[in-house]
Amino acid sequence: MDHKGSYKYFTHKGLVALIGTIIFVVGAVYAAIGIALIGMWGIYSATIPLVVGLIMLVFGRGGVMNDSEYDGQAERLKENIKYRVLQAFNMDDDKYVKTLETIVFNEYEFKDDPSYLYKKGKDGKMRSNVYMFAVLMFGPEKMYVYTRRVNFTDENVEEAITKNIYLYTDLKKSEALPESIPVKIKEKDVNLEFISFKVFSNNDETIMSIPVQNDAVTDQRVEAINKLITKVKAKKAAESNQ
Repeated sequence: MDHKGSYKYFTHKGLVALIGTIIFVVGAVYAAIGIALIGMWGIYSATIPLVVGLIMLVFGRGGVMNDSEYDGQAERLKENIKYRVLQAFNMDDDKYVKTLETIVFNEYEFKDDPSYLYKKGKDGKMRSNVYMFAVLMFGPEKMYVYTRRVNFTDENVEEAITKNIYLYTDLKKSEALPESIPVKIKEKDVNLEFISFKVFSNNDETIMSIPVQNDAVTDQRVEAINKLITKVKAKKAAESNQ
């Protein structure tokens, strides 16, 4: 994990690179005018601004991650994740948790917390310095939940891992709900909106909440989990009435 590079991803202002770009563009325009007036010899008069601008541009961008490079760290966290989750629950294989296909939710986490850093990438996606994923496995009567939270910018913050097992009969439902929090991005107050996957107990307590993508796949997963909860509860109720 490149903590320093990740921190720079959020804090780098790009001033040197911007100035270098301006100088390079000015040099390029000057060279074009020189070529038009006196031919190829005109480019030599723009050599200094071209070289200086290019050096500043390269130096200013040096060591700064782009969006895909930053995302790559998160992708590497998922390697062999299902195997590691099975080990965490002391399972040799997944034959006991195939009632539903294993679900993996993974997304940057958003909190109204001063330790969280935020940046909107060039692709329009909002990112934070904390990444979270959850793995949900489904047995005949129990749901197994493994979560992992990783701080990309602070090496002194240890990974937070949780392991929980829930009886379906203790669960009410799952939902994908919109949330919003006030955050600061480039010293500006922004209302950050996102979607959280939540699971509720029978007494309406939120037993888990994780950030997820706002898409049809998430909706399908919520529906499948709720159907399973309802099915198991109905079966248990029928057995108790026999």
